[in-house]
Amino acid sequence: MIVLALFIILIIGFGVGKKINCFASFETGVEEGLQASFRLFPTFFVLFFALNVFLKSGLMEVLGRMIAIPFLSPELLVQMLFRPLSANTSLILMTDIIQKYGVDSKMARISALIQGSSDTTFYIVAVYFGSVKITKIRYTLKAGIIADAITFLLATLIGIVFL
Repeated sequence: MIVLALFIILIIGFGVGKKINCFASFETGVEEGLQASFRLFPTFFVLFFALNVFLKSGLMEVLGRMIAIPFLSPELLVQMLFRPLSANTSLILMTDIIQKYGVDSKMARISALIQGSSDTTFYIVAVYFGSVKITKIRYTLKAGIIADAITFLLATLIGIVFL
């Protein structure tokens, strides 16, 4: 807490030294942040709604069984599918894997590698490109999905070979 207070004092001191109206600058930042939040809300809502429909419909279990690979649990495959969409959903799936197989199991360790080695590609593209109103994402999504696939493959191989 003291670090935060010192940081705020440092910023205010810097602003006063540069003869900047710190309160007006803060007020402008809050206003712009609220406007960005209002622009991003529909994107968040759509992602949240679609994800909940998918999870509650039972499609996750069906999908996990359809793409089963002998040495991996279906939960890991579903986590790989959800990681580019939602970090929280992927984290919930990782928690389920840990509860089912145990914290020191190979599946739990691979799940942790998957969780830590990639990011929410679709979320990042939707939110950041949407916030600056870019509609043509060109190769961004393809590159992100390829990067996710590579990290999932490497996380799985590292988990199988080294853990």
